[in-house]
Amino acid sequence: MLTKIQFGQELEKRVLQQQSIADIAQWVQDVYEEGVVDADFTFLELLLTLSTLDGSFDDEFEDEDLLEIAELLQAGQDVEL
Repeated sequence: MLTKIQFGQELEKRVLQQQSIADIAQWVQDVYEEGVVDADFTFLELLLTLSTLDGSFDDEFEDEDLLEIAELLQAGQDVEL
C-alpha cells in the first residue's frame, strides 16, 4: 500500500519515463484495488478518474497535467478535479 505522497512520487517517475497514458491508467487501477493508506474521498475520485484514461484525444489529462498532479500530491496537497 502506498501513501498519497508515494503515489505522487511514483506517478511522476512513470510520466518522466514516458510510460503511455494507458499503462499509467492500468497502474492507477491496480493501486486503487490495492488501496492507499491515507486515501480520502477526493483522492479516490482522482484515482478512479485517472484509471479510465486510455490515451485518446478525448482524455482530459496529458503528461503535463499528470506531472502537476504528482507535484501537488508530493507537496501534501489535495487534488480536486
